[in-house]
Amino acid sequence: MALDIEDTTMAAEQRTLRIEAALGLREVQLACAAHVPGRLAGLAAQRVRELVDPDSGRHELAGWPTAPDFTPLERAVLAFTEQFVMDVNGITDELVAPLAAAMTRDEVYLLARVVQAAEVRARAGLVLRHEPALADIVAELGTPAGVR
Repeated sequence: MALDIEDTTMAAEQRTLRIEAALGLREVQLACAAHVPGRLAGLAAQRVRELVDPDSGRHELAGWPTAPDFTPLERAVLAFTEQFVMDVNGITDELVAPLAAAMTRDEVYLLARVVQAAEVRARAGLVLRHEPALADIVAELGTPAGVR
């Protein structure tokens, strides 16, 4: 009987930890985004979600390289975001240069943190969405619940 209580307590503690971790990631993303100019953080976070979960059906930013709706800085942010998600080691000085020319050093750093937090949230959501009991955590991570 004691084992059952311990198992239940451990499961509850793990669930609480998962929720706190999801909330913490969101807080980091939002805190950093608050110091990134304009809609740049939002564009980056949206593009992360599109790249990490290609089956989500939302690909509003996929055509950004040729779409006329984006400023040169927004294009630089989207290029940076794509490279960050695909292979962070491939980020070059040339890729960062337009960001550094238009933003402060702190803003570029905070943009990178937004992309990082958004990517972790999206990937964690993909893993956890297959667990119906974790639907509230999945919602907090911003990933649609349910099995594909």
